[in-house]
Amino acid sequence: RKVDEKDWVKVWDKVCSGCELSADDTELLAGRRWQPAEEFFTSADVRCQVAATIHGGIDASVRSTAWFACSGAAAKKRASRPYDELLAAGRALGQTEAVRVLEADLPRTGVKGLSLETLERVLLSFVAHNPDIGYCQSMSFVAATLLTYMEEELAFWTLCSLIEDVLPKDYMTERMQGLRTDLKVFETLIQSYLPELHAHLVGHGLDLSPITMNWFLCLFLNTLPVQSSHRVLDCLMHEGSVVLFRMALCIARVQQPELLKSCTLPDAFMLLRSPCQGSSLDGPSLEPDLEVEAVSAASTDDLWALMYGSWLSGLSEQHIRKLRQSQRKLVQAEDD
Repeated sequence: RKVDEKDWVKVWDKVCSGCELSADDTELLAGRRWQPAEEFFTSADVRCQVAATIHGGIDASVRSTAWFACSGAAAKKRASRPYDELLAAGRALGQTEAVRVLEADLPRTGVKGLSLETLERVLLSFVAHNPDIGYCQSMSFVAATLLTYMEEELAFWTLCSLIEDVLPKDYMTERMQGLRTDLKVFETLIQSYLPELHAHLVGHGLDLSPITMNWFLCLFLNTLPVQSSHRVLDCLMHEGSVVLFRMALCIARVQQPELLKSCTLPDAFMLLRSPCQGSSLDGPSLEPDLEVEAVSAASTDDLWALMYGSWLSGLSEQHIRKLRQSQRKLVQAEDD
């Protein structure tokens, strides 16, 4: 049975207010598999109502329930093997390549107060649940962030929803065809939305993908300040991967004046690796033609104002999917 959007919004309002969910509420959440907001909500008013609560930043005290609700994790949990079984299967994997990389990667995660044992259990369970995907280094950052707010099992199912449903196919597999496709899509979007910057990059033979790969693979979690990166996850689970392109384009636009002075990849790296630190986001005023003139002030709120500004009004999940169709063919040709 299709979940009625009005019923879902009633539950969402309870989630945001911190109210305890009833058995019926839980049942309703379990009935909705993940869909981007533009497909799930048929009413533009309702979609905007929910988006407003998310764009403003979900309160940390309700993020666990909110992420579980938005990501479709409840439905995934219902349709899959019990977590305990997956955890046992993960522990029984032995020293496979995925497990060896996972174990070596754990100490590098660097999230304060996080139990590495809990993180390892979540990741081993994921490998058992998704043998075709295995383990990719960025997963530890994503899982660790989920565990900052969520109990172990909830974090596991939300991780599964993010990688299996919210992100495109093959994002974190060995060949990373999904990720490589998105990097080409981003280059296409720079050409469309920031043509002067695109011409500069092409003219100097600058390929930003070695830098931007980390943005997309780690979902900006080790690129933006903590609270800002968690707001990216808020929006990602609601709207889909178009959010990653919105944030990437905003960073590129904010840094465009300095990037236009950069002629080498190391110069661009210094600007884009941590774009909210020691950059034009907290430096002097930017060019006056930016839609949000206050972007010059280091406040990441300026990025958010730009992210949902009118200049990106035509950017949607559907548009991104169309771009992926053509760009994926190029990636597949590279692998043939």
